[in-house]
Amino acid sequence: MLVDFGQPLGGVVQFAYTVPDIEEATRAYTARLRVGPWFVRGPFRPLEGVYRGQPCDARLSLARAFSGHAMIELIEQHDNAPSVFLERIEATGYGFHHWGVASADLDADVREYVRQGYPVAFSDRLPSGPESST
Repeated sequence: MLVDFGQPLGGVVQFAYTVPDIEEATRAYTARLRVGPWFVRGPFRPLEGVYRGQPCDARLSLARAFSGHAMIELIEQHDNAPSVFLERIEATGYGFHHWGVASADLDADVREYVRQGYPVAFSDRLPSGPESST
């Protein structure tokens, strides 16, 4: 089964990267890779964000664009609040953060990942739609 934009269920649909400056990064991706248009949200704080079992109050901006069938997401954290994004930045610097996988039943897929030993590092309920987990 394919999701509406051509990617298979269980396949990678998103590549996400942390960046120090979201506006500069969107300009660079557009100029160098011809990715765009960009849809930017933020700054905002996750409405129901949970980071490693604790409320997440990080101030974030997200930019999303498609390159063919794949979504590129850029993430800027504007503060030093504990988060899955700051955790990665402090460990390895800015750059690749996660990929998103197409799911027909997110709750079941998350339960299966947890059963396999992968803890939920971050979750939030998007105001525009389904819950997302990283």
